[in-house]
Amino acid sequence: MLNVFEREAPAGSARPARLPQTDCAEGASEEAAAHDAVLLEDQYFGIVYEDAAGFESTRAVIARKIKFNSAGIPLLCAHCCERKAYREFRMDRIVECWDAETGEYAEAGTFLLEVIGFDVSTRAPALDVSPEKMDAVFSMIRPHVILLSALSRCDRYMHQAEVTEIVRHSASVADCMSLSGDEMGLVRARVRRVRPSSEGVDEALDELRCRPAGEVAGFIAAAVAVVKADGKIRDAEVAMLDDLALELTGLGVDDLMPG
Repeated sequence: MLNVFEREAPAGSARPARLPQTDCAEGASEEAAAHDAVLLEDQYFGIVYEDAAGFESTRAVIARKIKFNSAGIPLLCAHCCERKAYREFRMDRIVECWDAETGEYAEAGTFLLEVIGFDVSTRAPALDVSPEKMDAVFSMIRPHVILLSALSRCDRYMHQAEVTEIVRHSASVADCMSLSGDEMGLVRARVRRVRPSSEGVDEALDELRCRPAGEVAGFIAAAVAVVKADGKIRDAEVAMLDDLALELTGLGVDDLMPG
């Protein structure tokens, strides 16, 4: 069976594949909206894509799903055969598409409506989000998110179960704010995006030390839950948990996780 992951642009294509020097996942830096994704069926086709700098690139893609960014703009989530990696492309920046079988080009809107059944002019409905409230929420949960994300990433991988624990704890810290589903989606997006620096961890520790004792105790319980979340307790996680616990409570990890 043909391995589409190894296919180049189809024979007879009007344009060879062209890629920018640097290539980030388009839209990935934007907070994802809390709207359901549109699942696709791994359709294989090509796109001519114009990035934010105006550079046009030609890609062979395997379409996985469509999701929306925080502005409601649809993103085509796909495997890029040139980069051999997952990429997200803003659908309003797809200029043309080409058919994988014939190599023929077509206007993007018409092609995508016929092939994947999605109208590129579709926008997600406005989010149920209060910017002022979210500013207050992010300020409230900031030290928790930074420290728990650093703990999760100390083994260089943030497991989905760890994300769930961090989001759950963050929601409990901001419980008084009565977050909507869309606002919870922004909290999850913030958790996934955080890449704590050592300076950021030190600042978060200083900030958390000034919070009420009950909040600190809740953080320690959440930290233990994050370490256990993926079912694998790693030495790096235990060492960092021990440091955090000693800094905040004077207790070591053996007191927190006996046995």
